[in-house]
Amino acid sequence: MDIYNSDQKNYHAWSYRLWLIERFGLWANELDFVEHEIKNGQVTNNTLWSYRYFITAKTKEFSKNVVTEEIKYTMEQIENQDPNNEAAWVYLKGYLA
Repeated sequence: MDIYNSDQKNYHAWSYRLWLIERFGLWANELDFVEHEIKNGQVTNNTLWSYRYFITAKTKEFSKNVVTEEIKYTMEQIENQDPNNEAAWVYLKGYLA
């Protein structure tokens, strides 16, 4: 059984994924993967939101436009999925800080 499907918050699995992505330059579909997971029930997964931040920081140049896009995306997830979701709020706070 694959580790991610058995425990989506497994620190070691995420650390290994990060290493693989960086080592082999597998950035192309990672943001799509994260968005798919958030949309399909992992909106409360703080590790996934942290991973989104990492992927965004590595694949997009930090700019006002990127910050605006991330704020908009996060607010949509908060409004449409779980307004009490601490993980999304903490992610949002990171962009507003």
